[in-house]
Amino acid sequence: MKTSSLLAALVTVLVLACGFVVVVPRSPGGYVGLVTAGTFGAGVFYGHPTHRLLAHQWPRTALRSSMFRWARPRLLARMLDRVGWNRQVRRPIRSFADLDPFRFDAAGSLVSHAASLAIHLLAAAALAVFAHPWWALGCLLLGLVVHGWPCLLQIDVLIRLDELRNKARTRGREGSSTRGRGS
Repeated sequence: MKTSSLLAALVTVLVLACGFVVVVPRSPGGYVGLVTAGTFGAGVFYGHPTHRLLAHQWPRTALRSSMFRWARPRLLARMLDRVGWNRQVRRPIRSFADLDPFRFDAAGSLVSHAASLAIHLLAAAALAVFAHPWWALGCLLLGLVVHGWPCLLQIDVLIRLDELRNKARTRGREGSSTRGRGS
């Protein structure tokens, strides 16, 4: 994460920590809602990927494939498409040059959701420590659905984009080698 992203995440954690002190004694369930709304709303401010993350290649592995079969992130993609979310945020891909900005957006979304999931885990741990185990479980489950599942979706998107970029590079090399032969 970039420095500005870390600061935004830190501010979010501090606000939620103050909310913990004020809200939890009266309504632990209200705090779970506050964490969910807060991480969903503030995630755009700390979702800026670093160049190191952007340079990272996302290969398809057996572990990831089995995790995707179990969690079904493409089901989430279809649901988002059905409710119209993807029309609002999707960047059109018309050529291979459009893959890099699309990949930047997917990596940013991954950072945002991963940081938000970490905040949910911290909040769930705090709720469990202060004798609210059922609300801690609810906070954990909401974090997994609202942020963990989209993390898997973004990783799946990054894997597919990397595979598409590799195909484009391979085709580009094949085309340049056949042109140079003079046939």
